[in-house]
Parts: sequence; structure tokens; C-alpha cells
Amino acid sequence: MERRRRSDRHAAGHPALRAPARVVTLRTGSELLGLEVDGGVATLTLNRPAARNALNMEVKAALARVLAELPRHPEVRALVLTGSGPAFSAGGDVKEFDPSRTGDQVLARHRWLLQSVYLPLVRLGLPTVAAVNGLAFGAGVSLMLSCDIAIASEDATFSLAFSRMGLVPDCGALWLLPRAVGPRRARELLLTARRFGAAEALELGLVERVVPAGELTGAAAELGAALARGPRGALAMTKRLLEQTGPVGYAEALEIEAQAVAVAMASAEHAEALDAFLGKRDADFAGLPSVEPVVPAGS
Repeated sequence: MERRRRSDRHAAGHPALRAPARVVTLRTGSELLGLEVDGGVATLTLNRPAARNALNMEVKAALARVLAELPRHPEVRALVLTGSGPAFSAGGDVKEFDPSRTGDQVLARHRWLLQSVYLPLVRLGLPTVAAVNGLAFGAGVSLMLSCDIAIASEDATFSLAFSRMGLVPDCGALWLLPRAVGPRRARELLLTARRFGAAEALELGLVERVVPAGELTGAAAELGAALARGPRGALAMTKRLLEQTGPVGYAEALEIEAQAVAVAMASAEHAEALDAFLGKRDADFAGLPSVEPVVPAGS
């Protein structure tokens, strides 16, 4: 009985808990990165079709700006990332590769890229979907892997093409790829740099779904909308927990889990979900305060 009373205090219509609706004012600051927000779903579109959406500094800076701003917009509850034209992303822009740079200069630029784009995308506190509309090569595959879920067009092609440029895998590929396809298959894909299609990407576990080319936009929007209806805080915590528990032993993972469950059980999102279940209605998490991801001491 006490549990139901607690749920009533956090009921969906309680004005003290619901944040007022806000007008979304996100901007990318560049025509090379499109942004649309609809129904809580932000869609970012790489917009250099003539360059196969290669990631030059302007695109990277625009991505960094949006990823830094998104956590301050609780009205945005899911993110879809895609490309314009026939490509998702060809990876780094070779026209900006400069062999005259010193090792320290390269290191500084690459650290900025990792800390400003790839790490924030992986740790973004909302679910992310990569809609792979065409070729994805090199760092473009890393960008896709940095999203939580990937849907590919049936005509998409992939290559971990780093070695073709005499480079090593970057932008998180060394960490993300083995966790997606397994260490042996990751080794083969990285060493051969071969091209493969969407059907094999699905078989490998590199993407979660393949759809006809004409259905990709709708499928990604539908998935984004479904994710946006979920509990933003609980989903953010789940993402963080998957990262935290991956490298630790079972007993330590259980302790991290226990701490997270204690936080989640006390949240307004859980109270709303329970109230909706008991009332036989759909839960409405929009505007509710989100719990912060648990970060146990020493992690």
C-alpha cells in the first residue's frame, strides 16, 4: 500500500515534477551538418554528399558543438545520425591530411577529436541510432559504432579502410569493433580492409537491422520515436552501466548493479512506470526529472 501511495505522489500529472515544454534552439553552426528535431528526436545529417560526407574539420567542429549542447536539452530524448546522398561517411577527409605536421600536432588534433566527438557520442545520455544510408569507411564505421543501434540500407557498403592509407584504426575502432563482432573477426576486417555489404554486416553483428533503401529514413525515425518515448534517465544509466561493468569481475558488476537499482527505484521515472502499469495506461516520461548515471567510487 505504501508503494502505491509513493507512486501517487509521483503521478504523471503532478505539476511539480513535470518540466514545462521548451522550444528547441539547437544549432549546428554549419551547413555541412543538418539538424532537425521532431517529437523529441534530433536527426543529424552529414551534408557533404559530393565528398561522400568525409569528416573535415568543419563537420567535426559542428558535431562537437551539438554533442556538447544536447545534454542541456532534456526535451530531446533520442538522436538519429545519418548522411546525405549516397554515403553515410567515407571517414576522415584525406584533403586535410598534412604530413608536415609534427607528432605533437597530430596527437593534439586527434585527442581533441576523440574527446570532443567520439567519446561524447558514446557517452551521450540518450539513445542514439546510426542510419547507414550508403558507404561507411574507416572513421565513418567508427562513427556508426559509436551509436547504440545501427540500421543499414540494403545497398550500404563497409570497409575498415585504415590500413589502405597506411594508418592504424582510430576514432575508437580498436575498442568498439571487437565488442561488436568479436576479436577474431575484428582482426580480419582491420587487417584486410576489405569491402563488404549490408547482409554480411548484419551477419557479423556490425549492424542490428537491414532494410530496403527506400525504407531507411522511416525505419530510423520510427525507432528513434520509440526510444524517445522511453525513460531518458534509465536509458542513460543503462548505457553507462554497460560501459562500467564490461571490464570488471562478476562480483564487482553486481555491486555496481545494486547501486544503480537503488537509484533507479527512487526515481520519478520508475514511479511513473509503476503508476502507469497499475493504471493500465501507457507511461509518459516526458518532462520528468532524470536520474544521473551511477558512477561508483574508484571507477
